[in-house]
Amino acid sequence: MALVIYDHGYRIQTPTSSEFPPRGVQELTELRGAHRTADPEDRNRAEDRFIQRIDTGRRKDTPSRPAAKAYVNTEEKAQTLPNRRLLVLSHIMTTPVHVITKGATIFAAWRKMEELRIRHLIVVGDDQQLLGILSGSDILNAGKNSPESIETIYSQQVIAASPDTQVRHVAQSFVEHKINAMPVVDERDKVVGIITRTDLLHLLVSGPNLERWA
Repeated sequence: MALVIYDHGYRIQTPTSSEFPPRGVQELTELRGAHRTADPEDRNRAEDRFIQRIDTGRRKDTPSRPAAKAYVNTEEKAQTLPNRRLLVLSHIMTTPVHVITKGATIFAAWRKMEELRIRHLIVVGDDQQLLGILSGSDILNAGKNSPESIETIYSQQVIAASPDTQVRHVAQSFVEHKINAMPVVDERDKVVGIITRTDLLHLLVSGPNLERWA
């Protein structure tokens, strides 16, 4: 399944292997800077990129930002390494993942984050299927004591990954789309884990033999 996009709980795009050439993951459908795990300034920049793409009518085939180019260069070099290890999300994702239903209040969601010392909650339906993602910044922007439902603030358009997605693909997606967390789902769209920027940073610091998979 690799990387897919969910919108209001529905899978709307399933990239095929042809969209992931050896140089790294291509940009997926532009999310119009709507992902609420990004900072407001990043969302504005993403919106600008979306408008520019519509104006030019051209697909951006080569990452332009230095960090994205670094991931691409690392990927190309890694292809030539002997005995290369492929690290996938199932090795490092956090599971079981902490979830919340869309009917919960903003105050309840904030209290849960504080108790668990986390900054992201996955929003699920009654059947545990992915509906969206809620970040601490969403709550702070709305007011952490608000009695309103989180349905008014959580991000309903998210990029998700499968447990067998390679970590380097997720890392580059974080860079390209300026997001800080990604749900991990199984083939039935059930949430089975989460991966965050913090997880990747911990891996970068402590992971053994990173040069064989990064």
